[in-house]
Amino acid sequence: SRKEMVMGLFKVSLGASKEDLLKVIDEADDDGNGFISMEEFKDILLKILAADPDAEQPWDLSSLGLPRFTVDLQEPHLVSSLDLSDNLLTDLPDSLSLLVGLKTLSLDENRLRHVPAPACMPWLVRLSLRGNTIDVVPEHLIALDTLAFLHFERNQIQVLPCNMVMMTGLQILSLDGNPMRMPLSALNEQGLDMIMAYLTIFNDSRSTGSLDLRDMDLLAVPAEAELEPLLEIFLGGNRFFDVPIALLDADHLTSLDVSNGRLHKVPPTIYESLTTLKNLNLSANKLRTVEVTVGFLQNLESLILRANIIVEIPSNISKLSSLTLLDIGANQVEILPDSVGNLISLKELIAFKNALTSIPAAIRLLTRLEVLDVSKNEIKRLPDVFDCLNLKTLSVLKCPLEEIPLSI
Repeated sequence: SRKEMVMGLFKVSLGASKEDLLKVIDEADDDGNGFISMEEFKDILLKILAADPDAEQPWDLSSLGLPRFTVDLQEPHLVSSLDLSDNLLTDLPDSLSLLVGLKTLSLDENRLRHVPAPACMPWLVRLSLRGNTIDVVPEHLIALDTLAFLHFERNQIQVLPCNMVMMTGLQILSLDGNPMRMPLSALNEQGLDMIMAYLTIFNDSRSTGSLDLRDMDLLAVPAEAELEPLLEIFLGGNRFFDVPIALLDADHLTSLDVSNGRLHKVPPTIYESLTTLKNLNLSANKLRTVEVTVGFLQNLESLILRANIIVEIPSNISKLSSLTLLDIGANQVEILPDSVGNLISLKELIAFKNALTSIPAAIRLLTRLEVLDVSKNEIKRLPDVFDCLNLKTLSVLKCPLEEIPLSI
């Protein structure tokens, strides 16, 4: 009917005003019966599209319940915006590439589980995908260097790929209503610049091999991190209770810093797996024990356990034959095991402010030792072995020594 034709053509806007549409429909209804024949319908479309053949045209196909869609126009290059929102679409056809003039595409409130590749046209400026079930930002979307406005509200995105920093033309990125993980969810409230600065950390780590996430109030390693190729990871000043198991993926790691946190334990598998480690800093946490599996770290050169509540050092620490620095200062260690004498590469032994009452005579084997700090302990006697050592610094400050060995 004429009424349905008016409503339909006004919704599927072809760039003409409502007045122009009414005029064309009146002219097409040759017999004046209020109904439009297929021949008359053809005349209507031709007259509307012929009104300005060079004008860019919006194309509104929203709220039509479409389960699929195809481009079937004589002059598709004239379409500048396409609204397919509020339909039943699960994908888009390859024929979408015919819309070479398309700058705005709305796919809100459909059934998309992924960003369709045909939607990522290299000339697109605005892309709206609100209210779908998309969980990944794909590479073909990141490659769009003309895209300035990207709307992903109310989807299923938890993480963002770090190479989104390559989208330098992006002005608006809307992610509200997604189940994003921390800290990304908090950064989203602070805007695009903060999100890009965050992703830059991970993107840069790909080339430097170093990831610095200190003082970010983290409870877990962010999913944006690609750990496998990393050589250094700095996680100090966060809120980890355990050394994150996710670090097991970093099988090339040489330096790990998880200091100044809330660690209560180090899972044994961490020591068993990260055998390439050379530097390990676990200082200023709440560790009570050192797992015996620490002996697996035979490439370790520096072990810093300062400022925990450790009571005992395991005897198999002797397996760390490459160790040059052992720092157990400010703990509650009562006994240094004799096996410490097997740390033949040790240059610095820091054990101040513990509960030591003696030092094992086995330290005479530490011929490379240059610094020995056992200050603020309960040591009354020192072993008379210092003539075997090449110490440069010996600190026994605030120890209740009863005598000084002649070898000193």
